[in-house]
Amino acid sequence: MKLFKKSLVYIIMLSLMFLVVGCSSKSETGSASAPSTSQEDAGDTAGSRPDRAPDLEGKVKQIRGNEITVLKVIRTGPELTEAEKAKRRQQMQALSPEERAKLQAEMFKVTDETIDLTIPVGVPIVSNQNVGGKLETENISLADVRQGNLLKLWFAQGSSDEIIYVQVTKSGQ
Repeated sequence: MKLFKKSLVYIIMLSLMFLVVGCSSKSETGSASAPSTSQEDAGDTAGSRPDRAPDLEGKVKQIRGNEITVLKVIRTGPELTEAEKAKRRQQMQALSPEERAKLQAEMFKVTDETIDLTIPVGVPIVSNQNVGGKLETENISLADVRQGNLLKLWFAQGSSDEIIYVQVTKSGQ
């Protein structure tokens, strides 16, 4: 009888352990699916670009984790309207890579002034691409940013270092 009670206690304990493990597995699965929802929401951040000119434009000199050193870029060309930008995109598509690079070099000047920045985790980073005459925005990660890329950075209102949005133009685009 004593052996039966002992066996019954072990069986009950084992059942409780399986129940606890089973429930915790379900909650882990549920929490694992939650980040994918927030990543889908992060896909919507491409449309949340600030409605103002970028606070800083720079060419990536060096990347160390989420710390980035940029060479400040000064635009030498006039600010274009949306219609003028669309026309410019079509013109750029018709050019060879060498001609495109030359025209881009005339549009802005890379200075020797370096700026060290930290891009916080979770800040939207997007890359614009001209596909068939239509501008498409793609969410990318900081790991996709390379030396030589051009960046447009927006800071929080009233801040000179709190980055809230990054737009990347890859070399050769």
